[in-house]
Amino acid sequence: MFPGQYCHFGIEYGIRQFLSKSKNTVSSLIQIQIGIDGVPISRSNSNQLWPILGRIMPHEKVFLIGCYFGKSKPANANNFLEQFVKDINNLNNNGVTYNQTTVSVLIHSIICDAPAKSFITLTKGHTGYFSCSKCTIEGDFIANRICFLEFNCPKRTDESFRNLIQEEYHVGRSILLNIQNFDIVSQIPLDYMHLICIGVVKKLISLWITGPLKIRCLSSSKIKNVSKSLLNMRHFIPKEFARRPREIQDFSQWKATELRQFLLYTGPVILKKELNSNILSNFLTLHVAVRILCQKSTVEYIEYADKLLKHFVECFIKIYGPEFASHNIHGLLHISDCVKQFGPLDTFSAFPFENFMKELKSNLRKSEKPLEQISNRYAEKGFCEINSDNVNVSRINVKTRHQKGPLVSGCFNPQFSKIEFHHFIISVTSSDNCCFIEKDIVCIENIATSNEGNYVVIGRKFKTVEELYNYPCSSVDLGIFKVSQLCDLQVWPLHKIKYKFVKLPYINEGYFAVIPLINTVHS
Repeated sequence: MFPGQYCHFGIEYGIRQFLSKSKNTVSSLIQIQIGIDGVPISRSNSNQLWPILGRIMPHEKVFLIGCYFGKSKPANANNFLEQFVKDINNLNNNGVTYNQTTVSVLIHSIICDAPAKSFITLTKGHTGYFSCSKCTIEGDFIANRICFLEFNCPKRTDESFRNLIQEEYHVGRSILLNIQNFDIVSQIPLDYMHLICIGVVKKLISLWITGPLKIRCLSSSKIKNVSKSLLNMRHFIPKEFARRPREIQDFSQWKATELRQFLLYTGPVILKKELNSNILSNFLTLHVAVRILCQKSTVEYIEYADKLLKHFVECFIKIYGPEFASHNIHGLLHISDCVKQFGPLDTFSAFPFENFMKELKSNLRKSEKPLEQISNRYAEKGFCEINSDNVNVSRINVKTRHQKGPLVSGCFNPQFSKIEFHHFIISVTSSDNCCFIEKDIVCIENIATSNEGNYVVIGRKFKTVEELYNYPCSSVDLGIFKVSQLCDLQVWPLHKIKYKFVKLPYINEGYFAVIPLINTVHS
C-alpha cells in the first residue's frame, strides 16, 4: 500500500476474544466503535503508524483491527480502508457464530480527529471554507484564517452526503459509503478529546497567555499565581487521574487529560481570582456545559447545555474577536446533537484509543520493522487482552487491613483503609477520602465493622456547605460546593456512599472546593 505497508488482523478475532472472556449471556447484537488516527513513531524521521482500532460497546478495552506503516500517511484512504470495509460488511451479513449463537455485528461509531475524519471521508480539511462535518456553513476569511461565524446553517444528513449536495465539501467518494447500515454523517461524531480539550481549552489558555495584547489577560504575576495554585493541588488529585497538574506556562505541552482536568476540576477553582468577570464567566459557561454533557443527563439538561455552548461561542467572538472563531469553536454548536444520539461525551471520545496507541507505540522495541513487531506480538497475545469489564457494579471490595483507628462506639475490627467500587476508589488518604453519603459531604478516616458485621465508614462531614459559583447557574445544581469546618466523627453504612468528590484547596484558607468525580455520578 503506497507509500508503506498495511497488515489486517480482522474484527472477528477481537470479538471472539471478548466473547470467550465474557461471563454474561452472549448478546444477539454487538456494536463496535472504531478509532482511526495517525501516530508518529520517531522524532528523527517521518515514519508513522495508522492503526484501525475497535472496542465493543460499552466496554473500554480496545483491540487492533488493522495497521498501516509508512513514511507518510496512506496515499489513498479508500485503499487503506478497503479490507476493513469488506470485513465489517461480511460480519454485517453473516454475524459471528459463537457457542451455537449467531451474533449480529454493527458499527456503533467511528472516532477520529478532524484531519483524520476529512482523510477517511474524502472531504475538505478543517482549514477549508466548507469543512464542517455537521452543517453546510461557509467560512469567512478574516485576518489570514478561515473563521466560522454563522449559527443556524442547514445540517448535513447521510442522504445529502451521498448525493454530494454541497460539492465544495467533497474531494472524492469515500469507501465508507459502502458500509451497510451506516450513517456517514451521524455515526462519525465530534470527538471532545480533540475538539474541546486539545482544541478549545488549549486555545483559551493560549489567548490568555500569548494572545494579542488587547485580549491577553494573564500577566506574568497572575501566571505565577495560577501555576503556584496548580502545583499546590498536586497532592489533592485522586488516583483516578493519570496526571497531576503542571504549571500553566507549560500548557503547550499539556496532554488532553490535563486539559480536561483543568476544564472540569481545577480551572474553576483557580481562575476565580485571576480572570476578569467576562472572561471567567465565559470559561465557566464552557465548564458547566461540558460537565453536563459528560454525565448521563436528561434531554432537558442536554438542551440547556446546548444553549450554554451557543452562548459561549457568541461571547467568545465578542471577547476575543471573530478571527478566532475557528473550526473547533464552531464545532461546539453541534456536539450536543452527538450526545443526544450516543450518550455522555466519554461514550464517543478518542481517550480509550489514545491510551491504546501509546501502549502500541511503547511496545515497539525499535523503530525498524514496526509492522512485523506488531504482528508477532499480536500472534503471541492477541494485542488486545480484552477484559470484558463484567465487574458487578454493586460489588464492593474492602482492602488493606490495619489497626490504627479511629474507632467509635459500636465499631470494631477488622479495619480497612481502602474501598474499591466499580468506577472509583475511596481510601483514608486525603486525596481519595471525600465522598457524598446520603445528604452529607464526608471525609472518611476509617473503614470498620459494625456490631451486625456490616462494613461502615467513620468520618467527619463538612459543617459549612456553600455554592462555589453562581454563573451561568448555581454550582449546587451540579453538585459542586465550597466547604469548610469538619464536624466530630460519625458513622455511616458503607453502602450509602453515592459518589466520590475531588477535593481541592480553595483560595480562602480553610476552605475546599468539592467537585463530583465524573463517571462516579450515575445521573
